[in-house]
Amino acid sequence: MSDFADNFRTLIDRRGWTQQQAADAIRVSQANVSRWLSQGHEPSADVLMRIAAVFHVSVDKLLRGPGPSLPSKRSATSTIVWPARWFRQLRSHWNKYPREHHRIETGIELAWPNQKEEIMKWLNQK
Repeated sequence: MSDFADNFRTLIDRRGWTQQQAADAIRVSQANVSRWLSQGHEPSADVLMRIAAVFHVSVDKLLRGPGPSLPSKRSATSTIVWPARWFRQLRSHWNKYPREHHRIETGIELAWPNQKEEIMKWLNQK
């Protein structure tokens, strides 16, 4: 199941809604809601914005997974939150293309300069 599906299901369950009630609230068919929850499909950007508005969450919150659990110097939990798909792709490329490590490191440094060291330690763990 996708991160979106997990997050969307949680929001529906917290309200105690059925799929039909959720569909009515965001003005889509129940079949669409079912596809999003069970088949890994994701809604279009305009529908994502409607879902976010109905449930009072950000689109970012709808799409993001919890990310890896990296130890932090400041606390037992990490402050890094990554989209799960991006993380899986990063991990895959890191293992698959060792000659490209310098490019991956550069991307990490540009995206998360303050967490680069922490991320690199995690990636280099076996």
